[in-house]
Amino acid sequence: MFAHEMIELGRWAPASIYTADDDGSQLKEAVVTVLREFGLEADVEKPAVRGSWFQRLWARGRDSEAVREHLATLERALELEGLGKRQADIDKAKAEPVAALLTVVKEQTNAVVRLGSIILIKTEGNVVVWTISEMEAAVMERTSHIPRDPVTALKFLRDDSQGHGQTSLDHPDRDALHE
Repeated sequence: MFAHEMIELGRWAPASIYTADDDGSQLKEAVVTVLREFGLEADVEKPAVRGSWFQRLWARGRDSEAVREHLATLERALELEGLGKRQADIDKAKAEPVAALLTVVKEQTNAVVRLGSIILIKTEGNVVVWTISEMEAAVMERTSHIPRDPVTALKFLRDDSQGHGQTSLDHPDRDALHE
Protein backbone atom coordinates (compact mmCIF):
# COMPACT_ATOMS: atom_id res chain seq x y z
CA MET A 1 0.00 0.00 0.00
CA PHE A 2 1.38 3.44 -0.93
CA ALA A 3 1.66 6.26 1.62
CA HIS A 4 -1.00 8.40 -0.07
CA GLU A 5 -3.42 5.48 0.02
CA MET A 6 -2.76 5.01 3.74
CA ILE A 7 -3.50 8.68 4.39
CA GLU A 8 -6.78 8.39 2.51
CA LEU A 9 -7.83 5.53 4.78
CA GLY A 10 -7.52 7.98 7.68
CA ARG A 11 -5.82 5.50 9.96
CA TRP A 12 -2.41 7.03 9.41
CA ALA A 13 -0.92 10.39 10.35
CA PRO A 14 2.44 11.56 9.02
CA ALA A 15 5.20 12.18 11.52
CA SER A 16 8.77 13.37 11.05
CA ILE A 17 11.74 14.13 13.24
CA TYR A 18 14.56 16.58 12.52
CA THR A 19 17.48 17.57 14.69
CA ALA A 20 20.63 19.49 13.80
CA ASP A 21 22.55 16.99 15.95
CA ASP A 22 24.19 13.93 14.37
CA ASP A 23 22.08 11.36 16.20
CA GLY A 24 18.33 11.69 16.64
CA SER A 25 17.73 8.20 18.01
CA GLN A 26 16.95 9.49 21.53
CA LEU A 27 14.51 12.05 20.08
CA LYS A 28 12.90 9.34 17.92
CA GLU A 29 12.54 7.08 20.96
CA ALA A 30 10.76 9.90 22.85
CA VAL A 31 8.43 10.50 19.88
CA VAL A 32 7.57 6.79 19.58
CA THR A 33 6.88 6.66 23.36
CA VAL A 34 4.53 9.66 23.11
CA LEU A 35 2.69 8.11 20.16
CA ARG A 36 2.32 4.83 22.06
CA GLU A 37 0.98 6.54 25.19
CA PHE A 38 -1.63 8.29 23.08
CA GLY A 39 -2.85 5.05 21.51
CA LEU A 40 -0.89 5.27 18.27
CA GLU A 41 1.96 3.18 16.99
CA ALA A 42 4.92 4.18 14.83
CA ASP A 43 5.07 2.21 11.62
CA VAL A 44 6.34 2.36 8.02
CA GLU A 45 9.58 4.10 8.94
CA LYS A 46 11.82 5.52 6.29
CA PRO A 47 15.59 5.30 6.86
CA ALA A 48 17.11 8.15 8.85
CA VAL A 49 19.03 10.77 6.86
CA ARG A 50 22.35 11.52 8.54
CA GLY A 51 24.45 14.69 8.55
CA SER A 52 21.96 16.36 10.69
CA TRP A 53 19.26 13.77 11.42
CA PHE A 54 15.87 13.45 9.70
CA GLN A 55 13.41 10.59 9.65
CA ARG A 56 9.82 10.20 8.48
CA LEU A 57 7.42 7.70 9.96
CA TRP A 58 3.68 7.13 10.14
CA ALA A 59 1.53 7.06 13.25
CA ARG A 60 -1.25 4.52 13.02
CA GLY A 61 -4.51 4.13 14.94
CA ARG A 62 -7.39 1.70 14.64
CA ASP A 63 -9.50 4.13 12.56
CA SER A 64 -9.55 7.76 11.41
CA GLU A 65 -11.60 8.96 14.39
CA ALA A 66 -9.18 7.33 16.82
CA VAL A 67 -6.22 9.01 15.10
CA ARG A 68 -7.94 12.43 15.31
CA GLU A 69 -8.86 11.91 18.97
CA HIS A 70 -5.40 10.71 19.96
CA LEU A 71 -3.69 13.60 18.17
CA ALA A 72 -6.08 16.13 19.76
CA THR A 73 -5.29 14.72 23.22
CA LEU A 74 -1.57 14.82 22.45
CA GLU A 75 -1.84 18.40 21.20
CA ARG A 76 -3.56 19.48 24.41
CA ALA A 77 -0.93 17.74 26.56
CA LEU A 78 1.87 19.44 24.61
CA GLU A 79 0.18 22.83 24.99
CA LEU A 80 -0.26 22.35 28.73
CA GLU A 81 3.26 21.05 29.26
CA GLY A 82 4.71 23.83 27.10
CA LEU A 83 2.90 26.43 29.17
CA GLY A 84 4.16 24.84 32.36
CA LYS A 85 0.59 24.20 33.56
CA ARG A 86 -0.77 20.90 34.74
CA GLN A 87 -4.41 20.23 35.16
CA ALA A 88 -5.92 17.45 37.23
CA ASP A 89 -7.48 15.84 34.14
CA ILE A 90 -4.08 15.23 32.50
CA ASP A 91 -3.30 11.65 33.15
CA LYS A 92 0.20 11.19 34.59
CA ALA A 93 0.83 8.38 32.11
CA LYS A 94 0.30 10.83 29.25
CA ALA A 95 2.08 13.83 30.79
CA GLU A 96 5.30 11.95 31.49
CA PRO A 97 6.12 10.94 27.89
CA VAL A 98 5.25 14.46 26.67
CA ALA A 99 7.57 15.94 29.30
CA ALA A 100 10.26 13.44 28.29
CA LEU A 101 9.86 14.43 24.63
CA LEU A 102 10.18 18.12 25.52
CA THR A 103 13.25 17.35 27.65
CA VAL A 104 14.91 15.56 24.73
CA VAL A 105 13.96 18.40 22.35
CA LYS A 106 15.44 20.97 24.75
CA GLU A 107 18.75 19.05 24.60
CA GLN A 108 18.85 19.39 20.81
CA THR A 109 20.55 22.32 19.12
CA ASN A 110 17.66 22.77 16.67
CA ALA A 111 14.78 20.38 16.02
CA VAL A 112 11.49 19.96 14.17
CA VAL A 113 9.10 17.19 15.23
CA ARG A 114 5.88 16.63 13.33
CA LEU A 115 3.17 14.44 14.81
CA GLY A 116 0.26 14.59 12.38
CA SER A 117 -1.05 18.15 12.56
CA ILE A 118 1.21 19.10 15.48
CA ILE A 119 4.60 20.72 14.85
CA LEU A 120 7.12 21.19 17.65
CA ILE A 121 10.01 23.49 16.66
CA LYS A 122 13.18 24.26 18.62
CA THR A 123 15.40 27.05 17.35
CA GLU A 124 17.65 29.57 19.02
CA GLY A 125 16.80 28.11 22.43
CA ASN A 126 13.02 28.55 22.02
CA VAL A 127 10.46 25.75 21.75
CA VAL A 128 7.22 26.42 19.87
CA VAL A 129 4.25 24.05 19.47
CA TRP A 130 1.98 24.75 16.49
CA THR A 131 -1.09 23.10 14.99
CA ILE A 132 -1.01 23.10 11.21
CA SER A 133 -3.91 23.20 8.78
CA GLU A 134 -4.46 20.62 6.05
CA MET A 135 -3.09 23.11 3.49
CA GLU A 136 0.06 23.72 5.55
CA ALA A 137 0.49 19.96 5.96
CA ALA A 138 0.22 19.48 2.19
CA VAL A 139 2.86 22.15 1.53
CA MET A 140 5.15 20.58 4.12
CA GLU A 141 4.74 17.16 2.51
CA ARG A 142 5.55 18.54 -0.95
CA THR A 143 8.42 20.72 0.23
CA SER A 144 10.94 18.46 1.91
CA HIS A 145 13.25 21.18 3.24
CA ILE A 146 10.61 22.84 5.47
CA PRO A 147 10.49 20.05 8.09
CA ARG A 148 14.30 19.81 7.96
CA ASP A 149 14.99 23.42 8.92
CA PRO A 150 13.47 24.93 12.08
CA VAL A 151 13.92 28.54 10.92
CA THR A 152 12.27 27.84 7.56
CA ALA A 153 9.42 25.92 9.24
CA LEU A 154 8.83 28.70 11.75
CA LYS A 155 8.88 31.41 9.07
CA PHE A 156 6.55 29.38 6.84
CA LEU A 157 4.04 28.89 9.68
CA ARG A 158 4.29 32.49 10.88
CA ASP A 159 3.77 33.91 7.38
CA ASP A 160 0.88 31.56 6.68
CA SER A 161 -0.88 32.34 9.96
CA GLN A 162 -0.62 36.08 9.30
CA GLY A 163 -2.33 35.65 5.95
CA HIS A 164 0.77 36.50 3.95
CA GLY A 165 1.01 33.08 2.36
CA GLN A 166 4.37 31.65 1.43
CA THR A 167 5.79 33.39 -1.60
CA SER A 168 9.24 31.87 -1.37
CA LEU A 169 10.53 28.73 0.26
CA ASP A 170 14.10 30.01 0.32
CA HIS A 171 15.88 29.95 3.64
CA PRO A 172 14.55 32.95 5.58
CA ASP A 173 16.68 35.70 7.03
CA ARG A 174 17.16 34.79 10.73
CA ASP A 175 16.70 38.46 11.70
CA ALA A 176 13.18 38.36 10.22
CA LEU A 177 12.17 35.92 12.97
CA HIS A 178 12.78 38.60 15.61
CA GLU A 179 10.52 41.27 14.11
